[in-house]
Amino acid sequence: MEEKKKMDNLTKAKLFYSIELGVFAVVFITIAILKFFDVITFSERYRQWVFPIVTLLGGTWFIIDLIWALNSKKHREKSSLFDKWLIAPASLATIAFDIYLLVNGPLNVDYMIFKTYSASLFVYIGIIYIVQAIYHFKHPLPYLVKEIQKAEEEEEKERLAELEKQTAEENEKEKELD
Repeated sequence: MEEKKKMDNLTKAKLFYSIELGVFAVVFITIAILKFFDVITFSERYRQWVFPIVTLLGGTWFIIDLIWALNSKKHREKSSLFDKWLIAPASLATIAFDIYLLVNGPLNVDYMIFKTYSASLFVYIGIIYIVQAIYHFKHPLPYLVKEIQKAEEEEEKERLAELEKQTAEENEKEKELD
């Protein structure tokens, strides 16, 4: 009978991360569809305050994070420039749309434009998550690989310490028997 090969920790982590990203993709695309077909509607407060402010802050943060990653070797080692570049177009478009909303007054912008843009944004983010799920299974995040290696080194140290302890106990028993 053939023995199943045990999956290594890195493959497990990559698989878990890719599945997590896939779940996020499904959630974002589902929300986009529900928004587009008005199953989920937008309240005036949401259109006027929540969407423009949250997305303006989020889009700005993503651009700052991209610039930070490009300029800081330490930050670049912990993150993926691929991910940062994927979200950059959505961030820039969202900042521009938010400025348009805030200049014209969010409630003065045609509801269909608002609904279409926000649903499209959610679809784009869902697609980004799908692309990241595939990409990061083949090319895991640098910090993930580093953390897995640290954990494996710790496990190996603990295993060796336990083995040394057992060997010492066996030697003690042998001395007592002699």
